[in-house]
Amino acid sequence: MTTDNELIDRIVRGVLDTLQTPPVAVRSPSAPVAAVDETAKAEPAKAAPPVNELRLTETVITGELLESNWKQLPRVAVASKAILTPSARDFLNKHKIEVIRTGSRPAANPAKPGSSTAAPAVETNSAVRWRVFVVQSHPQLDRVLEDATRGTSTKLDRVVPGSVNEATAAAITALTRAEIDGGILLTHQTLVAACKANRNAKVRAAAIRTVADLNEARRQLAPNLICLDPAGKSYFELRNLLKTSTTGPAPKAPASWTD
Repeated sequence: MTTDNELIDRIVRGVLDTLQTPPVAVRSPSAPVAAVDETAKAEPAKAAPPVNELRLTETVITGELLESNWKQLPRVAVASKAILTPSARDFLNKHKIEVIRTGSRPAANPAKPGSSTAAPAVETNSAVRWRVFVVQSHPQLDRVLEDATRGTSTKLDRVVPGSVNEATAAAITALTRAEIDGGILLTHQTLVAACKANRNAKVRAAAIRTVADLNEARRQLAPNLICLDPAGKSYFELRNLLKTSTTGPAPKAPASWTD
């Protein structure tokens, strides 16, 4: 009986080993093999940007960013909500570079009425143009100028005249030639600058110290030349003064104003 039991045990173990071994899949010779479409795996090729256009995806475009990426191209494409800082605008104006919003290339022809294809938004000269004439600077002036127009379409550039007389003359010239809509003159001699500028009939200059002064001046004469002394002002005070000065439409003389 012992021999029979050992024989049965060997048979049972053999059967169990067989059952535990995973079966080998056998493909029928007649079964078709599905072809793998290699082209389906390939990603579609992305269209390369035009060779005559620099594309920037940053939300804030600075002059330094443009200078480091520009390759003598006539056009720069930026996101629809990208902010152009004053230094960026100076760079663009200096090199006469066209700015295109939304990242789209300009269409060869304007969209016709009823057409579903609209031409991309191209930045125009409709923005209000302000210029800062810096006789007296401020330790944080660069930051103030960057932040004063952040999120707006206002164009703000700066020049550095050698004296208050030169600054006043430059402001009068820019205003009378319609090169700018408004000017901000930073100097210790705000009263002198305003008095000399107001000798020209097309200039409405005001010496300002606070935002309250500025709001009252805007209500009474809508000054197109604001004379400020930046000395002793904090970053926030100076930024608020410049932001308030440049916010809104171009300054226009009140209806009751006469030359």
